[in-house]
Amino acid sequence: MQTTTEFVHTKLTRFIHGISAILIFGLFGIGTAMVQLDDENTKTILYRAHTFSGLLLVILTFIRIYRRIKSSHPTPDGIEGAHKMLYTATHWLIYITVLLIGMSGASTMILNNVNFININPAVLNRELLSVNIHEIVSKLILLLIFIHVTGVILYQFTKGDILARMAINAPFGKDK
Repeated sequence: MQTTTEFVHTKLTRFIHGISAILIFGLFGIGTAMVQLDDENTKTILYRAHTFSGLLLVILTFIRIYRRIKSSHPTPDGIEGAHKMLYTATHWLIYITVLLIGMSGASTMILNNVNFININPAVLNRELLSVNIHEIVSKLILLLIFIHVTGVILYQFTKGDILARMAINAPFGKDK
């Protein structure tokens, strides 16, 4: 695999990455809030938004996977051995985790015979295995994102301007 820190992702890749990050944190926030609400109208709106946004995130993740397989995605300079394996594994585990969250959410919807239009949180069976998987894996993705962001920050300060790959002009780092 080609290695370079000078590589810059396409505008589309950067856009999908940014929207995906916003969706992940938004979905986590909405998901946490919606299960604790008492107001059924607000709860229903949040369930619909959560389900629709989750579907959008899964679609974007399939696009990211396709683009990662089809296009050049060089490893940044200086990442070798175990770090290179962690770099690659973290990205792929994030993709897989998003898909697992999506599948567990879809399974919950199917098993409750609802979709994001006709969902009624008052009658959802939250005792399903798919609900437990959804909740556990949604926390796992936060851990993976923490690992990802930590790796980016460490690289930025120790090896070079990794943020430039995402066209982010950071005023800090090894090359600054």
